[in-house]
Amino acid sequence: MAASRSRKAQAITIDFAMSLFIFVVALVAGFSIFINTFPDTDYDRTRRNAHVAASILMSDGNPSSWTTDTVIRAGLLSDDHLSLRKYNELGELNRTALRTALRLDTEYMYIYITNSTGDIISLRNTSCGIGDLTVAGTQYTRPLRGAQLDTTFTLNTTQYDSTNYSALINNINTYDILILTQTLENETLASDALNDTAIRTKTVVLVGTTNTNAYGENATNATATDITFIHTDPFLGNITNGSSWNVSDVMYLEPLPPGATVLAESDAGDPVIASWLYKDTTVYYYGVTNGTQGNETLWEQLNYGIEQELRPSYLTCQTPTPPGSAAHINEQERVTVLHDDPVTIHLLMWVNQ
Repeated sequence: MAASRSRKAQAITIDFAMSLFIFVVALVAGFSIFINTFPDTDYDRTRRNAHVAASILMSDGNPSSWTTDTVIRAGLLSDDHLSLRKYNELGELNRTALRTALRLDTEYMYIYITNSTGDIISLRNTSCGIGDLTVAGTQYTRPLRGAQLDTTFTLNTTQYDSTNYSALINNINTYDILILTQTLENETLASDALNDTAIRTKTVVLVGTTNTNAYGENATNATATDITFIHTDPFLGNITNGSSWNVSDVMYLEPLPPGATVLAESDAGDPVIASWLYKDTTVYYYGVTNGTQGNETLWEQLNYGIEQELRPSYLTCQTPTPPGSAAHINEQERVTVLHDDPVTIHLLMWVNQ
C-alpha cells in the first residue's frame, strides 16, 4: 500500500512539472508574439534618439574641451554656458563624424540655436545650423564686441585701464574677444580673475608680457633679429606662410603651453607667436609687434587680422522646416546661457518616407 502511494505521488509530481514547463513555454511564446505584433515604431525610435542627442548637446562633451580632432561626444556647453567655439567646431564635422559624436542611427537631423528674441545664431558666415537641411540666410556684419586692456593701440574696442581691470572682469561676458597689451597691477588677483573668465570669452590675445600667467603662458626675453611664420591662421591677417620679418624687442614662450601651435619662430627657433586652447578659450600670444618687411609693419598685419576677426559676417536666417518627405518629426529644445542671456538649442530629427 505504501509503495503504491509513493508511485502515485511521483506521477503527480512529474505531471505537474511537465504542465509547468508547457505553461512557461506557452507564456514566453505568447509574449514574443505580442512584442512582434507591436514593434518599436519609427516615431518611438526617433524620439528616443533625439532625446539622447539633445542630452549630449547639453553637456560639456567628452573630452570637456573637445575639438574636431579629439571629439568623442559633442557637447555644446562649458561650465553651464553655451560655447560658440564648440558650436562652430561641431559645424566642421562631416556627417559621419557628427552622427557618431551624437550617437545617432539612420535618422536625419538639424541643429540650430536661437537667442531670447527668437533670432537664429548662425555659424560664422557659413550656415544657419548644422545637419541635413539647407536654410536660407542673408549675410550681415555683426557689431563689434571686443575689449582691450590698453590705451595706445588703434583697435576699435572698448578700452580699459590696467589699474582698473576689475571693471573689465565685471563686463567680460559681453565680449567675444579680450586683448591684453599691458602689464597688470596686482598680478595675482588679475590672474585669478582672468582664469575664472577663460570659459566665458571666445578669444584672448596676449601681446608682449602681461605677467598674468592666467592662460598657461610664460614669456621670456629673446635676442632675435628675425622671425619666420610657419603656420597660417585667420588672426595673422594677410601674412603668408614662410614669410620673414626683421624684428627687435622679442619675447618668446618658455615653456610652450600644452597643445600650442607655433605660428612664428625666431631665427633661434624660439616660439614667438603661438596659439593654444585654454579651457574653452582660444589664446593667441604675440611676442613681438614691431617687425618690418619692406614698407609693411608687422603690427599693421596683426591689427588687420584681429579687426577682421572682430567684425565677422553672420547670417540672418529663416526658420528651418523639415522636407516634405519627412515623417515622425521630433523636436527637442534645451535652454542654456550665452553672454548672460538665455538661448535655446533646437534639435530636429526625422526619417524620410
